This record gives sequence, structure tokens and C-alpha cells, in this order.
Amino acid sequence: MVFCFDLIIKAVSRIMNIELRMKKRGGNKRGFTPTPGTHGVSLRSKWGFTLIEVLVIIGILTLFVGMSFTYSHIGGRQIALFKEQAVIADDVLYAKQLTQTLFRRDGGDECGYGVHFRSEGLDIFSEDCSGVGDQYEFDEDDPIVRSYELDPRVVLLADKESVFFLAPVPKVYFSGSEAGVSTTESINIDIKIRGESEVSTLTINMLGQVSVE
Repeated sequence: MVFCFDLIIKAVSRIMNIELRMKKRGGNKRGFTPTPGTHGVSLRSKWGFTLIEVLVIIGILTLFVGMSFTYSHIGGRQIALFKEQAVIADDVLYAKQLTQTLFRRDGGDECGYGVHFRSEGLDIFSEDCSGVGDQYEFDEDDPIVRSYELDPRVVLLADKESVFFLAPVPKVYFSGSEAGVSTTESINIDIKIRGESEVSTLTINMLGQVSVE
């Protein structure tokens, strides 16, 4: 885009030099007679614009169109990032709300719901607390309530991270919880636009609240 605009500027400069030389040669002096080669040549078009002015306008429009395309591309990716952040926060809240509808019972009933994060998306899962040994972590055998795939332009920098809500409070457990004791007060999930270095961090605290940094 910059290269094309530079060519337009050079072309305009050359035309200006040509017109100046035409004026110096007496193009407007008395006695100048148009020839077949110069007949119809005018420094001003029928709309009142010179050729230079027309080319300058075209160059400016080309520049603005290129800038608009660039910014719309960047803006589209940022919108996709914000959208996925909102989806993640909403799904964490949804898992918490599902847990609040449960009552912990004996006999292998579901005792809570959690969210498992992976690079391409997330899974909302349910847990049978009768056989987990109070680990409260996602396992491949856990029933999946809902799965969500991220926009291809966005990626999660997560490696088997999960958050689990234990009914009926619900109590929050993060990846790495042992013997029914959560070993951390929050968990960070990094998210970014694919191919870029800047990272946004979603933090889930012990209340199940999600904040974005």
C-alpha cells in the first residue's frame, strides 16, 4: 500500500514538471496553435479539476481504503478475542449455576460441575464424587455437558486446567486440588490472538468470579 502510494506521488511529480515545461514553452502565449498531438490537452478537466488534482484525490482515497482494510482486519481479531473472553466467563458462571441446583447425595449422584480448558476451547463436565477420591479434576471419562470451540483466530494457553464447583454451596476447586483441599486461591487462564505475542489473562477466584487483565 505504501509502495503504491509512493508511485502515485512520483507520477504526480512528473506530471507537474511536464505541465510546468509546457507553460514555459508558451502553451498559453499568443500564437500557440494546437497540433494533432496537443489538441484536446487541457490543464483542467470539464469538471473543473486538473489531472494533478484528480491523481492526488485517487492517491488519498487509495491510502484511506488501505488503512481502513488494515484496521478492520485488526479490529475483527480484537472483537473475536473479546467475544471469546465473554464466552469463557459465561460458561464458568453456567457451571456454577448448574451446581447450585444440585444437592450432594450418596449413591454416586452428581455432586457438581466444572469447566475444563484446552487450547482450542473448553468443556463443561459433571462429576460423580463417589469415585473421584475428592480430587475434583477433569477426567476423560467424565460426562461432557457442553463443549465449545474457540474462534480459530484465538487460542487458550491452557494445559489441562480446570475449575470445579462442589454442591451445594458451591465450593470451588482448581486443578491440583488434593484430598478435598484446594491448593490455590485462584487460577489464571491465558488467552491471545493466534500469532501475536500479547496475552490477556482471565483469573477465576475462589468465588467463581472471572476477571480479565
